[in-house]
Amino acid sequence: MKNDCISDYPYDIRLEENDGLRYYRLQYRDFPDVFGTGETIEEAIECGKEALETEFIYRQERGIKIPEPKPILLDEGVTGRITLRMPKSLHSRIIELANDDDVSLNTEIVAILSLAVGSKSLKRTSKLKKRGKEMPSIEK
Repeated sequence: MKNDCISDYPYDIRLEENDGLRYYRLQYRDFPDVFGTGETIEEAIECGKEALETEFIYRQERGIKIPEPKPILLDEGVTGRITLRMPKSLHSRIIELANDDDVSLNTEIVAILSLAVGSKSLKRTSKLKKRGKEMPSIEK
């Protein structure tokens, strides 16, 4: 198995805190014991890739099968659209964040939810990444 297929394996990223230290943790869905951590999302991804490469080498040397990536299955009927009610103050704050990042309100909400859920689909603008190492604060 080639290292270029590492990107085919789905993972989750979560912001965690331990003893007052905050960090991102990447966890592979197909390899529950393989993870990476970092102060930034990029560091966690890089560390996770290195850990998965090490896992592949370990398995290859011992003749242990490397499973194919399991596809991420979406529930039938999922459209990707929702209607959402929220307090006006929260709505206003998210609009401010979107304006600061020069992205649409929808993009900002998806980015915030992706961080909260720890989704691999996390796609942030460079401005949003520069804002900080943690999920944007909703409170002023």
